[in-house]
Amino acid sequence: MLRVWLIASVLVIVARAAKGQEASGNSYATLMNRLQRSLPDTNRIKILLEIAWYYDVKPGVHTNVSDSGIAYATKAKQLSDQLRAVAWQHKSLFMLGEMYFEQRDYDQGRSCFLQVIDHFQKTGDKEQEAAVWTRLANTIPDQKLASNMDSAFAEHLRYFKLARELYRQTGNREKEIAALKDVADVYMHQGKLDSAEQGFLRVLKMYQDIGYANLHYTYDLLSAVATAKGNYEKALFYALETVRSMQATADSVSGGYFYGRLGSVYRELGHFDKCAEWYGRAVIFFQQNLELALHGPMHRFNGHQVRALIRQKKEKEALKLVLSTRDKFPPVRLADKQAVATSLGDCYTALKQYALAEQHYLEMIAWEEKMDQGNVFTFEVYFTMGEFYLNRHRYDHARRYLEKAMAMPPGIALTSRIRDLHFFLFKVDSATGSYLAAIDHFNSYKTLNDSLFNESKSRQIEELQVAYETGKKEQNISALERENQLQQSRLKQAKLTGNLTIGAVVLLLIIVGLLYNRYLIRQRSNRRLEAKQEEINRQNQSLQQLVTEKDRLLEEKEWLLKEIHHRVKNNLQIVISLLNTQSAYLDNDAALMAIRDSQHRMRAMSLIHQRLYQSETESAIDMQAYIRELVEYLSDNFNLSHKIGFSLQVEKIAMDVAQAVPVGLILNESITNAFKYAFPDNSEGTINILMKQDQDSHVLLVIADNGRGLPAGFDTAAVRSLGMNLMQGLTKQLNGVFIIQSDKGVSIMIRFPHGRMAVYEN
Repeated sequence: MLRVWLIASVLVIVARAAKGQEASGNSYATLMNRLQRSLPDTNRIKILLEIAWYYDVKPGVHTNVSDSGIAYATKAKQLSDQLRAVAWQHKSLFMLGEMYFEQRDYDQGRSCFLQVIDHFQKTGDKEQEAAVWTRLANTIPDQKLASNMDSAFAEHLRYFKLARELYRQTGNREKEIAALKDVADVYMHQGKLDSAEQGFLRVLKMYQDIGYANLHYTYDLLSAVATAKGNYEKALFYALETVRSMQATADSVSGGYFYGRLGSVYRELGHFDKCAEWYGRAVIFFQQNLELALHGPMHRFNGHQVRALIRQKKEKEALKLVLSTRDKFPPVRLADKQAVATSLGDCYTALKQYALAEQHYLEMIAWEEKMDQGNVFTFEVYFTMGEFYLNRHRYDHARRYLEKAMAMPPGIALTSRIRDLHFFLFKVDSATGSYLAAIDHFNSYKTLNDSLFNESKSRQIEELQVAYETGKKEQNISALERENQLQQSRLKQAKLTGNLTIGAVVLLLIIVGLLYNRYLIRQRSNRRLEAKQEEINRQNQSLQQLVTEKDRLLEEKEWLLKEIHHRVKNNLQIVISLLNTQSAYLDNDAALMAIRDSQHRMRAMSLIHQRLYQSETESAIDMQAYIRELVEYLSDNFNLSHKIGFSLQVEKIAMDVAQAVPVGLILNESITNAFKYAFPDNSEGTINILMKQDQDSHVLLVIADNGRGLPAGFDTAAVRSLGMNLMQGLTKQLNGVFIIQSDKGVSIMIRFPHGRMAVYEN
């Protein structure tokens, strides 16, 4: 199956590295000593999970089933159940699920994740439920049902689609699109390339609609699909767009994979110099980060670079590269050891040292049998071994491996590799007298080859390459143009000086005749007019450039302001989510109430920045629409809309963000206090909100309820309440007056100067 690593791969690598560091940070004896001295609390759960990590990272250290990672993770789950520690229950279940999947006990692994999902379904937390569905889909191995891959793919699709629907219900547009991208990714792994391409194009359009900047991940997936389909002009376009987008956003976390993708496209196009260059960049990217070098596909990309060098007849340079990389970064994973063995086999084959080559290729096969991957890398192993024996005229060996490659499921290998596979089998069948089979393979080879390349595609590919190279040279061209303009100006100045000299000589010869003199004067006047016209033209051109630059800067400023408000809103949403997550670990009602109050304040500010981001004016808030939205949010959050009504008398006033934020927080505090204290025992009532333009460019804000009112003797100056202090402090910040009264309810009145008055016409 065509595997696309991208950002998910980087996260897996970092997680694995962190996992190994955590497990190795404490020795087995230290962990067991800490366990014996621990009390039956959450700290013991943490230690049990650390021991489970230790066994998972270092398999083979335990001697029986009761002394294993699963056993200790199970103990952690049992203790978290006793303590009713929900967060630790989930951590224990996640660890158990991953371990069961690693042991191919898929029913048990799935059950662990479903228990966490059941909890979030009961609590109604759709965001968290969607996140677990996504985690489950990403955790189940693709080889789950090797005998029935369609069933495995169907399970992945179902989980990702469930996550997408939940994100849609919560209004999380970005995560909804990410889930759609996961669905398209499954189609790609399944070999349904048309469906995958349509899905990724839809994802790209949706991301562009919401202004999402990091489009390079989607471009890379589109390049992968196009490469698999043999549409190399599309593959090159998307791969180049990937690199451009990555550079524009300075998001280079997956740069190594993007460089490798571009190298793969150039390899399929036969541009082996470019192929070696981009794979070389990918290898350097991984070498600059030790964890990525140890756990990423550095050795595999290094192998691709080596093969590109061999195609350029640089066999000795290729062998030197393999050996130096192996010595500097010794392979640890089985996949890396296999990649090094493959590269050495390729180098010794190119150097015609066939005995050494066969030795390393057999080592490559041995590593493959231990890993039992069943993916595109397995295909490449069989393909490479079959090609080697075919070139040695050992046709029985060649047929065995080539037929294994041909038996791989559809969509595993690139179209170009399937084409070459048919050609190799044609050669084998021809050499062994199987002429009918040879004809069939040759026909398949021709069909695939004709679909991969034609004159139009080659021309489009060249145009893309030229466009990219032109983009790289634009700065140099601009510099040369400026230098040329300066040189032209100098030449014109020299010409003008020469003409003036001639004019002086003509004046000395005025005795030749008046007619000749007049002619010379006229010529000189014409030259001066031309010079002035040229100067005027240059000034007009400079002014036009300044106007264009001004317009560009204004557009950039407007975009930056929108982006700032968008990011502030997102950061506030993150804080709200963090507070929501923190509340799951608290049992203290006062602390929970404080966190909820803080969430409401954050939401009040977030709504302002959201409106600024969506507003065309970009600097003023429509307070009428904002107050209505804030009231709806608080009413829905407290679930009191059926008991408490609102009466809004708010004029259409546009307010600067510096005043809108304090006003929003004051409204939040006063409405929240009314919900909590004005209507005890679920009594019914009404909250009135008035905002209008007052005299002398002031704004009057009144929040009043018809509840039970303030207690007798209530002194606002003496009361120690965060909400009251906050409202008074915010009023002072507005340079306003704060008045609170209690007569058949509580009435809060604030009057403050309007720093930027703008009344909308109805």
